[in-house]
Amino acid sequence: GIGTRVIEGNNTTHAWNIARIDDLWYNTDNTWDENLSTSSKICYDYFLKGEYDFPDHIRDYEFDTYSFNEEFPTSSYAYEYTPKYNSTLSISNYNYPTTIIQGNPFTLTGTITSNYLIDVVGVRVIDSDGDIVPSASKEVYPYSYSYSNLDSGIKFGTLPAGEYTYQVYASDESGNFKFLVDEDFTVKKPTVTVSNITGLKYTNTTSSIKLTWKKAAYASGYEVWMYKHNQDVYVKTKTITSKNTNYFTKTGLSSASMYRFKVRAYRYVNGVKYYGNLSDEFIVATKPLTPKVTVKAGAKKAILKWSNTSSKTTGYEVYRATSKYGTYKKIKTTSSKNYTNTGLTKGKYYYYKVRAYRILENGDCIYGSFSTVKSVKVK
Repeated sequence: GIGTRVIEGNNTTHAWNIARIDDLWYNTDNTWDENLSTSSKICYDYFLKGEYDFPDHIRDYEFDTYSFNEEFPTSSYAYEYTPKYNSTLSISNYNYPTTIIQGNPFTLTGTITSNYLIDVVGVRVIDSDGDIVPSASKEVYPYSYSYSNLDSGIKFGTLPAGEYTYQVYASDESGNFKFLVDEDFTVKKPTVTVSNITGLKYTNTTSSIKLTWKKAAYASGYEVWMYKHNQDVYVKTKTITSKNTNYFTKTGLSSASMYRFKVRAYRYVNGVKYYGNLSDEFIVATKPLTPKVTVKAGAKKAILKWSNTSSKTTGYEVYRATSKYGTYKKIKTTSSKNYTNTGLTKGKYYYYKVRAYRILENGDCIYGSFSTVKSVKVK
C-alpha cells in the first residue's frame, strides 16, 4: 500500500504532502510560506531537498526531517489503495465471413481476452436495412478472462442472399466497451440445377382433372399452381413432397369448365429450397355431362330431345346408325337441346346417340361421353 502524511509547518500556511511507496518517501505536492521570506524571495520547502536543489529560493528551517519523523509517524496516516490498470480487452485468431454461399454453414473462430473479467460478449449480423438478424446474432455473459465460443448458436446458413454487416463486441469490468470486429460480407445464391417440368398431360372426368408430367432431374418435390378467376392470380394449390409423385388430381370441379395450371419442381440444398421455372400455362377442362336422350317417331321423322346438360357446354353432336351395333355417323351439330331428323323411311328403325362438347380458349375441344343409344321406328 501507500503510506501518506499531510503535515503543517509552524506557519499555518505551510504544508508538506508526501507519500511512501515501497519504503521510499516522495514529495507529491509543493506549498510555500510566502510571508517567511526575508529577501523578497518565495520560500519553498521540497522535502528531503536543500538549497543546492533550488538556488533561487530560501529554505524554511522551521521544520526538519528529524522532527517530522518523530512527531508524525507514518502509522497515523496510512492508506490502502488498489492500482488501476488499463484494460487489455481484445480479440485474436478470429475469422469473419466475407462471402458465404446461401445455405452453407460457416464456423466462427476467435478468442476474446482481457485482464479484467469479461462481462458481455455480443455477436450480431445486421442486414442491408439496418435490422439485426436474430438467427445469426447472440449476446452472452461469460464473466471470465477469456471467451472463444463465438459460433455457438449462430446460423449463417439461414441467411437469404444479400449484403450484411458482421459485428463482435465486448465489455469488461473496467467499463471498457469495444467493437472488436465490424466488417461487411455478402451471401450469394448457389448455382443449383433444378430441371423444368416437361411432358405435362391430363385426363378428366365431369368433376376432376388429373395432371401428370415427367419426373424432373434433381427434384425433391413439386408444386402445383392453379389460376383463380375471381382473384385473377395463380395460387399454389398443392405441394408434393416426393420426387417420385409426378401427378396431381383436383376434384370437386364443375362440369364442362375450363381451368389453368402451372407446375414447377423444387430442390433442397443444405436446407434451402430452390425452384425450377414454372411451366407454361396448361389449359384443361372437365368433361361435359352425359345427355339423357328421348326419341319419338313422327311421319318420316324422328324427334330427339335431351337433358342433364352442363351450363358451360358449347354444343352437341348427334350420331345416327341403322342398326344398334352398326356404324354411327354424325348427322348434326347444334347448340340446342333438341333435334328433328326428317326425310326418313317409313317403318324403318333408326338408332341415335348424343354427346356434348366444350371448345376452350386455346381451341381444344373437350367431349363428354355418348348418351345411351336410343332407337325409334319411323311412322
